[in-house]
Amino acid sequence: MSVQPVHGERALLVAIRGKRWLVLGDLHIGIENDYLKKGFKIPDQAPPLLGRILKLIDDKRPDGLVLLGDVKHRIPIAREYEARKVAQVLSMLSERIQVTVVRGNHDGGLRTILPQGVTMSNELIIGTTGL
Repeated sequence: MSVQPVHGERALLVAIRGKRWLVLGDLHIGIENDYLKKGFKIPDQAPPLLGRILKLIDDKRPDGLVLLGDVKHRIPIAREYEARKVAQVLSMLSERIQVTVVRGNHDGGLRTILPQGVTMSNELIIGTTGL
């Protein structure tokens, strides 16, 4: 089993018995909407985030993608903007690869907006690595 950081990214590549998982955490999709309410205009972060993840998938060719907590930003539940952005990003990712979400403290109510085919768990064990 190997766990390797992905150079230049906040990501890990976990490999065991011929299978590889790309692991990312703390996406906080929709955070820009909270900043806007506080007077800070930040462009929509979903398109560049999705682009980076898709490039990692293309470059590393993992068998699965694990999103390790805090997929969305707002606690406890996502409002309309955030829910739409999360669903869009996860839907596009799940068209390319098997996506598993390991729930974080910001992910309350996430299960209700997950697109079909995306699985969610409170934990995930890959070999001897607990996520």
